[in-house]
Amino acid sequence: MSRFATVGSRLGTHRAALPALAGLAVHTGGDGLILGKDQRAAPVVLRIFRPEPTTMLLVGGLAVAQLLAMRAMALGAQVLIVTTRPANWEPFVRTCGARSDRIALALPGTRPPYPATLTRPQLIVVDTGSTVGQDHATAGAYRATLIVRDELTAWDTDALVAADAVVMQQLTDAETGVAASALQLSSLQGWFSRIPAEMVALAGQGRLRWALLSPTSVERSLFHSLARFP
Repeated sequence: MSRFATVGSRLGTHRAALPALAGLAVHTGGDGLILGKDQRAAPVVLRIFRPEPTTMLLVGGLAVAQLLAMRAMALGAQVLIVTTRPANWEPFVRTCGARSDRIALALPGTRPPYPATLTRPQLIVVDTGSTVGQDHATAGAYRATLIVRDELTAWDTDALVAADAVVMQQLTDAETGVAASALQLSSLQGWFSRIPAEMVALAGQGRLRWALLSPTSVERSLFHSLARFP
């Protein structure tokens, strides 16, 4: 029996000793969207592409919504941006330089043109400037909905409660009251208005986590500022 094995890769064909192959392992950041890093510099990961539909609510600036869309594309996801302000998204879509089957803009009411699958999940970004929940007509396996809210009001309470995950940048005092009450986080209410510009609070599964968005050098060149407020 040969003590060597032939291994193929994009760089060609290689021969390696079997003991060396046995010691190889693949390390990844998990099977989800990396939101940022926690206080120990460990990745904070959101598993948004699942056999069941997933809804996220983002209370923050457009730059953070675009950052999350880009990170979803890095996972191989198709991104459909349903928006009433396409002019604000067009520069981002052009910068991505991807084919229309990877990222596209659409008007409200548009249905995804492609089915979502395990190997090609989908992110539907809903940026309509109004209180909106997940469109159950587009819900499906391996399809996540990201609802973008520039401003949080009491009308968003149902959406906050219904979301699988809520991502919040720095909030105003009024927004803090709405979020803390809806998410039953009154004991932490004072923190939401004091977090740094590139930190977010992640509420979901009955707990609250904090994460620094930690943009890469490439992301930093595209998003000069991730701050919600000037």
